Amino acid sequence: MKKSVKYLKAFRDFVSRYAVEILGLLAILFFSLSFITPSYEYQLKREKHRVESALHRRQKLVEKYAIKALQQAPDEWMSFPDLPEDMVIYKYNADTLQSWAHVFPIGNDEINVYPFTYKLQYLSNNNIYNSPLAYVDFSERFVNLGSDWYVINKQVSPSKNTKIITAIRVKTEFPLAEKREVTNPHLRFDRGFTAVGVNEDESVVVSGLEGSPLFSLSNDNPEALMAYTAILKWVALFFAVAAVFLMHLRSRNWRSFFIMAASLLFIRLAAVLLSAGSGGGELFSPMLYSFNNAFSSLGDLLLNNIFVALLVYGLFFLRKRIKESKLAGGAFVLLAAVLIFYIHYVLESLILNSNLVLEPFRINEISLYMVLCYFSFAMLFLALLLVLQMAVDRLFPQREISLFSWRSVIIFTLAVALFMVVEEGRHGREKEYDRNRVNTAKLAASRDLALEMHLRSVEKEIAADPFIALLSTANGTELIKSRLMDRYLNTSLLQKYNITISLCGPSTLINLSQNSNPSPCFGFFAATAKDYGTPLDEAIPFFFYINSPSGNSSYLGVFTYLDQEHNDVNRLFLEIEPKYREDLFDVFTLQNGGKEGSGVDPRYSYARYSAGRLVNGSGSYIYPVTLPDEYEVGYTKITKNGYVHFINRLSDYETTVISRRVQSFLPYVISFSYLTIFFGVVLLAATRRARRSDSSRPREHSLSRRIMLLFTVSMVISLAIMVASVGAYAVRVRTAGNRRQMEEKITAVQNALTPLCRYTIRLNDLQPGEFISTMDNVAQVTNTDINIYDAKGMLLCSTKPEIFAQYVIGRRMDADAYHNIVHISDQRYFGTEKVGDFSYISTYAPLLNERGDLVAIVNVPYISRAGDLRNATSSTIAMIINIYLLLIIAAVALGAFLGNSLVRPLSEIRNKLAHLTSSDGGDRHISYRGPDDELGILVQSYNKMVDDLDESTRRLAQSEREQAWKEMARQVAHEIKNPLTPMRLSIQHLMRLKEQNHPGWEEKVTTIGASLLEQIGTLSDTADEFSTIAKSFNETPDVFSLDELLKEQVTIFDNRDNISFQYCCLPSDPTLKARRHQMARTFLNIITNAVQSIEGASGEGSVAITVSDALIDGSKAYRVDIEDSGPGVSEENLAKLFTPNFTTKSSGTGLGLAICKSIIEQSGGTISYHRSDKLGGACFTVLLPAYENLDGAAGEVEVAS
Repeated sequence: MKKSVKYLKAFRDFVSRYAVEILGLLAILFFSLSFITPSYEYQLKREKHRVESALHRRQKLVEKYAIKALQQAPDEWMSFPDLPEDMVIYKYNADTLQSWAHVFPIGNDEINVYPFTYKLQYLSNNNIYNSPLAYVDFSERFVNLGSDWYVINKQVSPSKNTKIITAIRVKTEFPLAEKREVTNPHLRFDRGFTAVGVNEDESVVVSGLEGSPLFSLSNDNPEALMAYTAILKWVALFFAVAAVFLMHLRSRNWRSFFIMAASLLFIRLAAVLLSAGSGGGELFSPMLYSFNNAFSSLGDLLLNNIFVALLVYGLFFLRKRIKESKLAGGAFVLLAAVLIFYIHYVLESLILNSNLVLEPFRINEISLYMVLCYFSFAMLFLALLLVLQMAVDRLFPQREISLFSWRSVIIFTLAVALFMVVEEGRHGREKEYDRNRVNTAKLAASRDLALEMHLRSVEKEIAADPFIALLSTANGTELIKSRLMDRYLNTSLLQKYNITISLCGPSTLINLSQNSNPSPCFGFFAATAKDYGTPLDEAIPFFFYINSPSGNSSYLGVFTYLDQEHNDVNRLFLEIEPKYREDLFDVFTLQNGGKEGSGVDPRYSYARYSAGRLVNGSGSYIYPVTLPDEYEVGYTKITKNGYVHFINRLSDYETTVISRRVQSFLPYVISFSYLTIFFGVVLLAATRRARRSDSSRPREHSLSRRIMLLFTVSMVISLAIMVASVGAYAVRVRTAGNRRQMEEKITAVQNALTPLCRYTIRLNDLQPGEFISTMDNVAQVTNTDINIYDAKGMLLCSTKPEIFAQYVIGRRMDADAYHNIVHISDQRYFGTEKVGDFSYISTYAPLLNERGDLVAIVNVPYISRAGDLRNATSSTIAMIINIYLLLIIAAVALGAFLGNSLVRPLSEIRNKLAHLTSSDGGDRHISYRGPDDELGILVQSYNKMVDDLDESTRRLAQSEREQAWKEMARQVAHEIKNPLTPMRLSIQHLMRLKEQNHPGWEEKVTTIGASLLEQIGTLSDTADEFSTIAKSFNETPDVFSLDELLKEQVTIFDNRDNISFQYCCLPSDPTLKARRHQMARTFLNIITNAVQSIEGASGEGSVAITVSDALIDGSKAYRVDIEDSGPGVSEENLAKLFTPNFTTKSSGTGLGLAICKSIIEQSGGTISYHRSDKLGGACFTVLLPAYENLDGAAGEVEVAS
C-alpha cells in the first residue's frame, strides 16, 4: 500500500512537472491519429459485423420464446409478458391464429390464403384481402409489413398442427415524420446506417443466424463515417489550448503571454477550417445560431467567448509585472468597458439570432446548448471580475480591496444575474414580436406547395385516364375514388386532407345545405373556381387553389370527360380540404411522436379571421366570433383581457392573431434565482484559491461551518425529495385523470353502441349504416376516436380508417387486451400501446348482446398531451424550487447566526488560550450571557481554569525570578571570579618577591600591572554585557529604516583589504519598529563574528548581506541573511549555539549570540543558523516583522515587553 502511494505521488509529481510537455505531445498525437483513417470499406465491414452479431443474439432470444410456444398445447393461450418490444410472435393452430404477442401493422394475418384477386376499393396492396404472412416459409427473410421491416421466420411443431411465426423489427418508416426512419436500437446501427434490400456488394450484406443473406447496409452520408477524425482534431485542439495556457501560467511573463495569444489565434483559425468541413456537426451549423462571419454558428460563438476569456486570464497572471499607476488603472477600466460591450453584443446577437431557449424558468426545455452558452458567459464574467480587480489595485494602491471575497463575489453575481435577466427579457420580447410576425403570416398562407407540385404532376394523367372517363358515365363515384387513390393520390401529402368527389352532368343538382334549394352542380363549382380560385398552372387549369371568404382554404380539381354514348359532357370535381378539427389521434401525430403539426408554440393560442368572422381558432384564449374594425392593415401588438395579442391584418378580408397570457413577474424571479445559483457556483469556485489567505474566513472544519452546512444540506435534500414527490404526484394525478376520462368515454361509447348489438347473434345481423352513423355521432360528441374489433380481434370499422390504411397500426388488436376481454372476461382493459417510440393510452370494452355473448370489442385510443403535463409540472416544480431557494438562503443565514452564537464562546476560548501565556495583564475571562447550558458550564470551567492558571503562573514567575537571580548571581560570580583568581595570584607573587627582596622585582611590577589592567578590562566588559541585558528591556521602540541601519554596520567593517562585503536590499525602503540601538548591536555582533571567523581561518574572504520579503504567520516581514566564507559552526556545536556562556573563540563571554536572540525575539522576530549555499560558511537568517502604517488598514507590530 505504501509503495502504491509512493508511486502515485511520484507519478503525480512527474505529471505536474512536465504537464506542458505532456499536453503538447497529446495534441500532436491526436492530430496525427486524425490522419490515420480506415477505409470506407473497412468501416462498412465493421458495421456489418456489429449489426450481424446483434441480430444473431436477437434471433437466438426470439427462438427461445418460439420453442416455449411450440411446447404448449395448441389451444393454450401464449402469454409472454417479458417479450421485448421489437419482437412479434404469432401462434397458429390448424392455420388459424390462436394467440399473438405484439402485432404486425398489416390488414390480414391469414397464412393459408394466397390472393389472386383483390377488391375494387383501393386498387393496391392496402386492402384486407392481401395476406403477406401466407408467403412466409421456414427460412429467415427480410420483409416489409406495413410501416415496419422485419427479419421473419416460421417454425412448426412435430404434429404439424402448431405453427409459430417470429419476427424481429429492423426499422420503422414514417413518411410524415420529421425523422422518417427509426432503426431498432438493439441491433446497434451506427449513425447514418440503415437496412436496405440485398445488393451485389457482399461486403455489406448482413446474414441471418442460418447464414441466409437478409439485407444490406447503406449510409446516405458516407462523410459521417469519418466523423471520428474530426473528433480527434477537436481533442488535439483542446490539448493544444491547455498546453499553451499552462505554459503561460508557469512562466508568467510578457513573452509567454504573446506566445499564448498568437497560439490561441492560430488555434482559432484552425477551428474555423475544421468547422467549415464535415467536422463541425450541428454545433457549427447555422441551424442553431447565425449572425455574421465571426459568429456564423453557435460553436463559433462559444469558441470566441472562451478565447477572449483565456486572453484576459493570461493578462491577469501578469498583473505583478504591470506597474501600479493611475494610467494602468485607467487602461484596465477601459478594458472592462470593452469587455462589457462585448458581452452585451454577443448576448444580444444570441437572443435575437438563435432558436435556443435561454429562459431558465422553462425547465422542461433546458438543453445542453443552453448550458454551454451560460458557461461561456460565466467565463466572460469571471474575466470581467479579474479586470476590475486589476483596475482597483492600481487606482487604489493604498487600500487592500479584494473583489474575490465572499461578499464581493456574491454582489457581483447578483449584478450579473440581474443583467442577464434584463437582457433576456428585453431582447426576448423583441424576438417574440418579430417571430410572431412570421407566424401570423404563415397562418394566413395556408397553401401547401408540396401538394401543389404533386397535383400538377398528375393532373394531365387524371384528365386522360380512360377508366375514369368510363366510370364517369355510370356515376361510379366510389370506383373513381378508388382509382384516384390508388393511381394518383396515394401519397402521404394527402394524409392531412379530406377528399370529396362530385360527378356532375349537364342537369345535375346538388344540395348546398339542408334548408336551401338544389343548385346546378356545374354552375356552383364553376363560380367557386372563378371567384375564389387561382389555377396552379395557367396553361392547363385543372387544379385551383380556393381561398373562400369563409376562410376555408382548399384545392379544387375540375376535369371534363366526353360521354360518347349520350353525346354529352360529364365533369368531375375533386375537392381537397384540410382537416381543421384539432385531432391528436391521426397519422401525422402518431408518426411524429405526439407532436402537433400546427407549427405554433403550444403556449400560444391562435385564430384566423376572414372578412371579420372567425374561421378557426385553437388554444386557451376564447376569441370573439367577429373581429372589431378598429385594427388597421398591418402588424400590431396589443394587451387585452390578460393576454398579449399579436395581430396581423394582411388585408380587409384576412386577419390572423396569435395570443399568449401576460407574463407575470414570477418567471423573471425564477430565472434570476437559477442564474444566481449557476453564476455564483462558477464564480465562487473560480475565486476560491484567492480567498485561502483570508484569515477572517471560517476554517474548513469549523463548527460554525458544519452547522451552516448541515442546514444547507438538509434543505437541499428536502428540495430534492419535494421535487421528486411533486413530479411523481403530478404524474399519478395525470394518470388517474386520464384513466377517469377514458372510463367516462368508453362508458359513453359502450352505452351508445350496446343497444344496437342487443339482438345481434352474428355480425351480419348488424345494420352497418345505423351502427357506423351512431359510432360517428358518439365520436363527435365525446371528441374521441373509436375502433371496433370483432370477436376474433380483427378491425371492423374505425372513425380513423386512414391510420390502418397507412399501416401505422395493425388491424389486429392488442394481445393483452384481447386476452383480458375474451378469455378473462374483464369489463374494461386499460393499457399502453406504442407506435415506434411513441406511447399512447388505449381502452377496451366488450359489446354484448342480450344473452351476454360477445359481439364486438370497442376501443378508444387517447393521446395524452404530454406538453401540458410537462408545463404544469415544470411550473409547479419551478415555484417549489424558488421557495426552497429562499428557504435555503434563510437557512444559511440562520445557520450562520446560530453557528456564530454557538461558536462565539468557543472562539473566545480558543483565542484566549492562544494568548494565555502572554503577560499582557489583560482580562482573559469570557463573559457569557446565555443560559446555564453546556456552553455556560464550559465557559465557567474555562474562567476557573484561567484563575488557577494565573495563580500558578504568578507562583512560577516568582520562582523563575528567584532562580534567574540565583543564576545571574552565579554567572556574575563566575565571570568576576575568573579574572580575580589570576589577579590575586599575581599580586601574591609580587608581594613575595618584594618580601624576599628578589632582584628585579621592580621590573615585574610593570608586567604584573599590565596583566592586572587587562583583567580589570575583562571585568568591565562583563559588567557592560550584563548592563546591556538589563537596558534592553527599558529602551523605547522606534520606527527606523532597516536599510540605513545595515549600511551603517557595513560601513564600520568595509575598510579591510582582505574581506569584501556584498550588500543587497529591496527596491522599497524596509521599515521596522523596534529598539534601534539594540538592533544595531545585534547586527554588529553577527557581522563581527563573521569577520572574526574569516580572519581566524584563511584571513581572506567575503561577507554577503541580503534583505528580502518574507512572512511571519501570514503577516509581512523582512528576511536578513548574513553569510560568510569562513569555516562555519561544527555539527556538535549547533545545539549550543545560542546558549549563554558558549563561545568558540579564545576570548569573550559567550553571551553575544544569546543576547542577539533575546533582542530579536523581543522584537517579534526569529534568528536561525544554517550552512551558506552561496559562500560555504555560516549563514545567520533573521526574520523581523515589517512596520506598516496604512491609515488603519493594517495595525502595528507591538514589541513584547
